[in-house]
Amino acid sequence: MRKNIFYSSLLILLIFTLAFAQQVNKRETDQTTGIAKPAAQGPDIAYALQGKGELLNCFMNFGEITDGYFQSEFYDFLWPKSKGAISAGDNCVDDFSMIFACKGNVVDGYTAYRQEDWGPVDGSWGHYHAKNQSEELMHQGYPHLAVSDIPATWPEGYFDENGQFIDTPGEHHWPGKFRIDIDSTSATYGQEVPGEFPADRVIYAALDDADDLQGEPMGIRLDIETYEYGRSYAADFIFYDFTITNTSDTRLDSCWWGYYYDLDYGDYLDEAYKTFKTGLNPGEWDVMMEYDPNGTLPDEFETGAFGVAYFKTPKDMGITDSHYFLDTGPTTDAELWPIISSNPSDPNCPVPKGDYFHGNNVHLDDYTLTQSPPYGYDWVCMETTGPFSLEPGESVKAVLVVSGGENEEDFLANIDIAKGMYLKHYQGPSGPASPKLYAVAGDGEATLYWDNAPELKADPFTGELDFEGYKIYRSVDNGNTWGEKILDGAGNLVGYVPVAQFDLKNTISGLDPLNANSYLGNNSGIRHSWTDTDVSNGVTYSYTITAYDRGQPNKNIPSFESSKGTKATEDNFVQVIPEPPASGAVPPEASVSHIAGMGKGTIDLEILDPNKITDHTYHVVFPDSPGVNFQLVDATDNTTLLESYPINTDEMPVRDGFRIRVNGDDAYGGISAIVDEFGRDVFGKGKSDTTGSWYVEALERWGDFDAKTSNYEIRFTADSSAIGTRIGANIQIAEKVPIQVWNTTFNTRVHFVIQDNGNLQFDEGEKIYIINAPYQELTIGSTYSINLFEQVPLEVTIQNAPTDSAGLPPIEGQKVTIITQRAHTPQDVYKITFTAKSFRAVTDSELDAVRVVPNPYVVNAAWEQGVNVRLMRFMFLPPQCTITIYTTRGEKIRTIRHTNSAGAEDWNVTSDSNQDLAFGVYIYIVETPDGRQKMGKFALIK
Repeated sequence: MRKNIFYSSLLILLIFTLAFAQQVNKRETDQTTGIAKPAAQGPDIAYALQGKGELLNCFMNFGEITDGYFQSEFYDFLWPKSKGAISAGDNCVDDFSMIFACKGNVVDGYTAYRQEDWGPVDGSWGHYHAKNQSEELMHQGYPHLAVSDIPATWPEGYFDENGQFIDTPGEHHWPGKFRIDIDSTSATYGQEVPGEFPADRVIYAALDDADDLQGEPMGIRLDIETYEYGRSYAADFIFYDFTITNTSDTRLDSCWWGYYYDLDYGDYLDEAYKTFKTGLNPGEWDVMMEYDPNGTLPDEFETGAFGVAYFKTPKDMGITDSHYFLDTGPTTDAELWPIISSNPSDPNCPVPKGDYFHGNNVHLDDYTLTQSPPYGYDWVCMETTGPFSLEPGESVKAVLVVSGGENEEDFLANIDIAKGMYLKHYQGPSGPASPKLYAVAGDGEATLYWDNAPELKADPFTGELDFEGYKIYRSVDNGNTWGEKILDGAGNLVGYVPVAQFDLKNTISGLDPLNANSYLGNNSGIRHSWTDTDVSNGVTYSYTITAYDRGQPNKNIPSFESSKGTKATEDNFVQVIPEPPASGAVPPEASVSHIAGMGKGTIDLEILDPNKITDHTYHVVFPDSPGVNFQLVDATDNTTLLESYPINTDEMPVRDGFRIRVNGDDAYGGISAIVDEFGRDVFGKGKSDTTGSWYVEALERWGDFDAKTSNYEIRFTADSSAIGTRIGANIQIAEKVPIQVWNTTFNTRVHFVIQDNGNLQFDEGEKIYIINAPYQELTIGSTYSINLFEQVPLEVTIQNAPTDSAGLPPIEGQKVTIITQRAHTPQDVYKITFTAKSFRAVTDSELDAVRVVPNPYVVNAAWEQGVNVRLMRFMFLPPQCTITIYTTRGEKIRTIRHTNSAGAEDWNVTSDSNQDLAFGVYIYIVETPDGRQKMGKFALIK
């Protein structure tokens, strides 16, 4: 909260005496001491950022729901995110900690900054969150807590049913619980669904009281899971689920569980509280709301209400004890215990006691007293449940929700929604999960591609497969905003316009009838890649992709969209800097061959990510007959990359950097097309050949597999064929006609029969029966036999076109091509191989094209997205080279070794000794491994 920057001179002239001095939070003062957590904790201490919805928080694993080590860098509950730029000075909360107390021993997370009583369970690093985390996940040396949507944060191992940790190197396991099946008709109703989560982000942490500073550790362990949502209806609150376990062998009596918090929403020092009841707990209330009773100053960020609800308390006792007091309150266990246990008679109770006990009920303070003048107090609250006992090994549950609201009505509506979700194991209607997003930098473009996982999973809440489409958003400020804003009627930000959107071709399109701010698409068809050409080289762009469903208007359920990504460690968030390829780069090429089977088809192949192309061999196979679906198999390591996908479909998911389309027939036999010698469609009445003289009618007759699935050509030629004039078991050769019939699939000439009108010549309108038997030259009057049901696949009639008044049949040189269907079978195999990306020698002209941008360099230019960040980029580089930078006096100030085979190299405009460069003119030399050089200049100006 803003505790350093207040009402400037006006407030300074007011009563900044002892009353205000007492408001200065001791913890804010302690932060300057630099006291660190005991070294033994090491990387067991971890953090996670909560930012999927409107409510942001930085959560850590040492007993504080907020107010972590990174308070000045991140935030302690900020709401709402959509109002724009938010900084750590806009915190809604100062302190928010868990408390467990037993017979005077108080375990808390707020009275000794960075020396908290709570701490991560020993061995959390590796057992409850991952070791070997990437630099992107780490912050100031602290690892990331296990987060559901970032599997790289999960430990590489798991605890078995005997409590033994099983190491699984390279295989990450979620340490917490999965979603509970809430479908009462399901065989797994009430059980966990492995691999699925109830929220858009779940965080897991395990704590204990081994670091208890003022008392002896009692053996209390906390298993915490938090649930947050990017969905519009649930974006304003976060759940905290606690399992409190007595791990000692001693019964613990006279126990209390609770929370200490300092809510600071609205104008600082203007704080009032209200209480409400959810019906989930006994007692007078279980919801606490803080607000500014006399309105918020115009320059304040926070407006509305902020508060908490207790959906579950130990032993279902409800809130039994609640007190508010000034933020200079007690710090020792002896002082805290009388307040927690509501015992003002305790000799250690802080005085004056009236500052801690308000109203007639010694256990529950009267919060209506905060709602009337005089204002000007920074209240903190302590809400607890007790007393209760814990047997050895016994666990109790507690559930807390933290929420904001535009006003009291909105706040209570959020709590009511949260209550409904809590009763359904933290679940509510949701959009599909976001797909995994990848990015490839190009020259003046950025290519994105993603998987199809959202299309294959039913909505866990409704049980329906209701996926509808994808939306892509682009940001130029690291994901803080996502382009063109969508505002509601009151001018509030409710979303952003995507830069690309793809949806199913169905009856769903246009605006969601239940949410006018949600556009469901225009039946564009689903794609799994998109190239953004509206970008500039050298600029960093952030992209995120979401998936959305179609909603159920008949059930009053609107369309829901998955949450946007917030950082590069999340699957649906990428950053890319468009750049030209390295000089001399030779892109990979693909080779496709049909190595087995007789199916008719082709493979179209597109390389989207050259960096992921491997030297493996791939096979396209067909598991069924006819082959209307295919599989893509990595034949090198015998893995299936695409399990079962339809042929003749434009958009396949990308695998190993490439995407394929399999083209083929979907049946055996049947006429696919009939064309003349120029490829003109002549099949059916109303058509005609290129000369306008004739068209073709045809029927499928009999024949075996090869006969029915072969292609044929009827060629009109001077080289005549001897033919019969009827069909029967025996064919009698009756005449010769200037026609040949060829089976072009097997490249063989075959017999045919004409149903002659008696003039012993071929005329239009006479039926031609193709006989799929190798042609032999026979004499007039001879006979030969056929198997009618194996060898006669087609009946063809060449008819006179209506425009041909002369009734001329085809002439010499013309032909009729009959294309039949021949689907793939399980015997068909296509082989795909690649030549890897390579580099040829760089030419002198390519080396001369090397540039540095921007030039001149101006501090704080538009392309720089970070504060105090300098960035220049060398472009059109060879794949390997050395860049040396000199002053105009010839003093060497920086050497950069470019080794990543890319076409660009970033430089932070500092010297080898990490000093910022002064303004002026500099010289750079780019040298290739073979000694060739390019020299250039750039200027650094204000």
